[in-house]
Amino acid sequence: MKWIIRFILLVIVLFVLAMLAGWRSAPELNIEHSRVIKADSFDVFPYMNDLRTFDQWSPWKDLAKDGFVVAGPASGEGQELAWQSDDPAIGTGSQVIIESYEGSFVRTELNFAGRKAIGTYAIEQIEEGRVSALIAVESDMGGFPFIQRLFKRNIAKKTQAQFDRALIDLDALVQADLAEFEN
Repeated sequence: MKWIIRFILLVIVLFVLAMLAGWRSAPELNIEHSRVIKADSFDVFPYMNDLRTFDQWSPWKDLAKDGFVVAGPASGEGQELAWQSDDPAIGTGSQVIIESYEGSFVRTELNFAGRKAIGTYAIEQIEEGRVSALIAVESDMGGFPFIQRLFKRNIAKKTQAQFDRALIDLDALVQADLAEFEN
């Protein structure tokens, strides 16, 4: 009987220590990834500003079991995308474009199964025919019991890989469209 009580106390102590470690960790999670694309900003921007194209290059395209549903304007501010997924990382959620600056910047409000985040898609013209395309997300890891904050590093690593894949897919789409336009 003593060993059961000791085991329960050990579990409680470990939980409290994990809570304290999480409490000391910053709640913000900021992830960004960029890639150079051989194109001009006006060639890349339409993909970022129109969520109807999102299923072609999204980092979460393979996780949305029923695909994406888009509503609102044809592109830009107010356009909304929704999805359903069995993956607990993204769950059922939505993305709404809240700011759009022609040729350079799109900011979205994300909702991953009730968890709010801000997404940013940005394009910077490096030189003629080359841009830096960026995907970023800012999220709050939440409060009590603070334990989820301990997993920020793993979440960031997994998300970085998803962003890299998305930018590779975006690059391929832009290059295919440019090649088709030249023919």
